[in-house]
Amino acid sequence: MDPRVLSADDIDTLTRDMGVNRTSIGVQDFDAEVQQAVNRVQPYDLVAETVTHLRKGGILDLNLDLMYGLPFQRRDNFGKSADLAVGLSPERMTLFGYAHVPWMFSHQNLIKEGDLPNAEERLVLFQVALERLEKAGYVHIGLDHFSKADSEMTIAQQEGRLHRNFQGYTTDTAKTLIAFGASAISTLPGGFIQNKSAAREYMNAIKEGGLATRRGVGLTDEDRLRSHIIERLMCDFHIDLDAVCGEFNVSVSDLADDMKKLDPLIADDLVAVDGWHVDVLPRGRMLVRMACAAFDQYHAPNPDKPAHAKAI
Repeated sequence: MDPRVLSADDIDTLTRDMGVNRTSIGVQDFDAEVQQAVNRVQPYDLVAETVTHLRKGGILDLNLDLMYGLPFQRRDNFGKSADLAVGLSPERMTLFGYAHVPWMFSHQNLIKEGDLPNAEERLVLFQVALERLEKAGYVHIGLDHFSKADSEMTIAQQEGRLHRNFQGYTTDTAKTLIAFGASAISTLPGGFIQNKSAAREYMNAIKEGGLATRRGVGLTDEDRLRSHIIERLMCDFHIDLDAVCGEFNVSVSDLADDMKKLDPLIADDLVAVDGWHVDVLPRGRMLVRMACAAFDQYHAPNPDKPAHAKAI
């Protein structure tokens, strides 16, 4: 939810009339200079007021999104933003890394690359927020997600019941996720379907009584195997590939070349391998995407024009 356009009446409608009981607020950063640079001005008081209204409306599960890697972020001001976010006591927090891809999103050309923190500075920003969150009692359950120690999400992660979909981490075991809105992606047992990207085209298709879908991709048996491996690494930080391949009735030796891609992470003490057992070590959890990429047959990085989120 965007607190800049969300009114008290909107919240009442969502919670009282529609039964919404879980939501997320995009914060990005509370620093005024950073907000001006990304054209998203929403003072702390506005966000705090929105949180108060949501709690009164019955929202029991609240997530706040912070973003690192934005213009003019530094150790001191981003640490303060993390402290302010923690003070609002959300059940979950997400720490996203800003992806600067102006060749994909033209409006990002308005941001000067010289104002962005470099890779080393991005890592420092992540670690600053990580320290603040863990000190406040939040558990790093995976990738960029944190939740309170006694939350359903944390317990599910500890018990190996955590899952991940297009919305992030979840305890939901459903194989189908129906997406609403322009460009949204639905998950089905047989594959994925994406809605039309342009809002006008999406709305016109709905008005005409047809499907607003733009494209679909079917899953192969190998896709399902690799998807399972990646999900379990992201959720559990460890996997027994021999056992998994047995479940999918394939030879684990088929993954030998993929295992070799983990060598740089093993050398840096980020990942440990024992036979076909793969463990993402504590210091490598923030880089778990790199371990997952080893098993992604579609991952072909282009350093000049990356299309995926940075590991940090």
